[in-house]
Amino acid sequence: MNVLSCIPKDKHDLLATDRAREMGFPSLNEAIPELLFWVQDANWPVAEPIASVLQQAGPEIVPHITSVLVGSDAVWKYWTIVLVIARSTPEVVTELRDELLRLANNPNINDRVESVDTVAREVLSEKLV
Repeated sequence: MNVLSCIPKDKHDLLATDRAREMGFPSLNEAIPELLFWVQDANWPVAEPIASVLQQAGPEIVPHITSVLVGSDAVWKYWTIVLVIARSTPEVVTELRDELLRLANNPNINDRVESVDTVAREVLSEKLV
C-alpha cells in the first residue's frame, strides 16, 4: 500500500479512508496537506474518517494546520478546529495555542460569521485549562 492510495479521490472515497486508517502515522506524514483538504466540509462522507486519522498525527501536523488557520477559508478553519484540533493530542493543541488565541481574540469578519472564534475559545478552555 502506498501513501497516494490513502488520499481520497472524491468526497465519497471511503476505501481511501480505510487505507489511511490502516497505514497510520508516521507513514502518512507526507500526505498531511492532502488529507487536511478533506476536512473542509463536514458534510462530505470522507471528512469524519479522515479527521479521525489526522487526530492521531503528532507535531508534524502543526505547520499544515497553521496554514489552514492563517488562510482565508473560515469554514475550513472551523471544521479543522472542530474535527481535528479539538480531538488531537495535548502537545498538538499546545503548539497551536498562539493561532487559536489569535482566532479567539482577534477574528476577522468571516471568522466571526462562521463561529471560528467561538470554537477556538472552546478548544482553548477545554484543552489548555
